[in-house]
Amino acid sequence: MRRAPVESADSRLKPDRDQGPTRRRTVAYIAERWSDAGLDYGAVHGAEDFPDRLGRDLDVLVDRSDIELAAQIATKAMRELGWTVLPHRTPWGDVWLRGILVLPGRRFRVLEIDLLTRLRWACVPLAEVPVPESLCSMRGNIRIDPWAGFVKRVLLLVLSNRTDRLSSDPERLAIPADERRAVANGLMKILGSSGEKFLTAVDSRDVDWLRSQVPALRRAALRRALRGNPVKAAWLTGAWLVNEFKLHILPTRAVPVIAVVGPDGVGKSTTLRALAELLQTELRLPGVTVRHWRPEVLPPLNQLAGATPSVGEGRPPRRTAGKFPRIRLAYYALDHLLGYLAKDRILTSRAFAVCYDRCLLDMAVDPLRYGLASGHGVARMWRFLPKPDLLVLLTDEPHSIHDRKPELEESEIARQFQSWAVLVRRGDVHTSLQVCRSPEETARRLLELYVSSLSELSSSAR
Repeated sequence: MRRAPVESADSRLKPDRDQGPTRRRTVAYIAERWSDAGLDYGAVHGAEDFPDRLGRDLDVLVDRSDIELAAQIATKAMRELGWTVLPHRTPWGDVWLRGILVLPGRRFRVLEIDLLTRLRWACVPLAEVPVPESLCSMRGNIRIDPWAGFVKRVLLLVLSNRTDRLSSDPERLAIPADERRAVANGLMKILGSSGEKFLTAVDSRDVDWLRSQVPALRRAALRRALRGNPVKAAWLTGAWLVNEFKLHILPTRAVPVIAVVGPDGVGKSTTLRALAELLQTELRLPGVTVRHWRPEVLPPLNQLAGATPSVGEGRPPRRTAGKFPRIRLAYYALDHLLGYLAKDRILTSRAFAVCYDRCLLDMAVDPLRYGLASGHGVARMWRFLPKPDLLVLLTDEPHSIHDRKPELEESEIARQFQSWAVLVRRGDVHTSLQVCRSPEETARRLLELYVSSLSELSSSAR
């Protein structure tokens, strides 16, 4: 089933007249609503300096039986304050809430709240429910779980052998006075007699000792977990295997895949570079992957044949058909399918953006570029392959494109635009976007379309 064209950015996203609520005010309001509902929760990360400052995102540990209620309360509170909320449920039962507030000047304010049901390493449960009220501390009106915060900030990094982050940021080892009791008790429970030495090393910022003791600390944690509750340890191991299966076989995408198409010289590469920066700075996505027209799970056919690639960055586009067109088409279609299954789905399920500079459908418009005499087979195969969630055609005057990059004749650029226009009318391309005076301005308009697609993806997953 073809997707209907995306409406223009101007009609889909109306900026607020004022600057809207701050992230800190919103979190304080949510915490108040959670407390009114009597929820047992504890902030794990992001609220250490609250209310003076809020971290990049807010991680909150919630009892498994309360996570849906906590998500509903937070979603309702954010929407009351004007946020557009995009919920995402992970394969392991956590809930990510991404709030987006549209500001004047085509800018966005983003608030991400991750509701977690447990913190663990291997089959060792490290933190599952917030600690008792007597061991909690407060930052403003937000309840902090000191033990779970220490687990997230320090213990998990050590057990996962990622101590380099502690070396580069030793302040992560600081333990506030009102949290020391909970941390000391938790280390004794998880590591036994090694807990006291661990705490001493943390206080002295002795990252070298922590790094050298990783194997011993892992053995101590596993030994106590297996002796204390072998049934639960086995259940956690099984749950981990199930989660890994879901993550790699049945992942749920948190963000869309976007592809930008158009003739050479229209500005795809520069626009995508600017978009990648906006996705990380404005939408606060953890990472962005930009691919050149295909996932590259399979090597280029030219490489297999020992020849010089005829298509790629910095090379003039090919203008002759090659041999074995059906093999070429099937090979790159297989790469497209495998890349979606093995790369794109997993990356986007972890909220990493995937952006394509061109895509497989480009072979239907400019078949000679890929060694094909005709694009008819591409159009037929495209119907059965996974597609980008948002496919945008960049447009400009053919003579302007030719002036910038004269690799294609002006008549060929015009012909390609005519072919793309047919695909837009058929719904294979979701929308077109006229390039602006600068790549940054074009990227910002593209960001608006991306946010619209993100909202549609979230709605369809509910």
